[in-house]
Amino acid sequence: IEWKHVVGMTERPSDGSACNKSEARRVVRELETIICKNGFQGSIGVVTPFRKQANYIRDLVDKNKNIWVNIPEKGLLIDTAHKFQGDEKDIIIMSPVLSNGTLPQTRSFLRKQENIFNVAITRARSKLIIVGDQHYCTNCKDVPLLSKLANYAQNINLNPLHIYSVISNGELASSIEKRFLAALYEAGITNVHPQYIEHRYSLDF
Repeated sequence: IEWKHVVGMTERPSDGSACNKSEARRVVRELETIICKNGFQGSIGVVTPFRKQANYIRDLVDKNKNIWVNIPEKGLLIDTAHKFQGDEKDIIIMSPVLSNGTLPQTRSFLRKQENIFNVAITRARSKLIIVGDQHYCTNCKDVPLLSKLANYAQNINLNPLHIYSVISNGELASSIEKRFLAALYEAGITNVHPQYIEHRYSLDF
């Protein structure tokens, strides 16, 4: 997990959705680095809780010739969480949108969208990149899973078991599962998704 810190401004237009243009532009720069500079050929997903943000990022990508002429064969999906159900990507970029200017109703909406966090964490095969205002998200206590995710991104190397406080069904994990996860990290095996959701089932890993 890697967090790319960017301070932006959350806008909430009349349609009730929300977007953060500075954050969206940074997402596109990350895509340019991954696809154009690094020549990555795996599958990539960009997930965000808000339809307005997904549409804005998609528009920026459509206007960026460097990206769309080099899109990997395995594809690039930019959408909200429900489009990722059961669909893994090698790299997932998450755009939480929340930053300066976020209205209480926007935070309330995100607080109810727990699935976005499960998608971000469990659908990334090799890497999760979060692009957003880490300071704001860390202190966003009325969206607990987002705050925990921001803290987790800072502390993953210190305590891998902290992931169970981030995923919405982490309370299902037994002490044996947690010891097993800690042993995997100690052995250098970190590409593990605890409490993995497959359709309506929650798998240990």
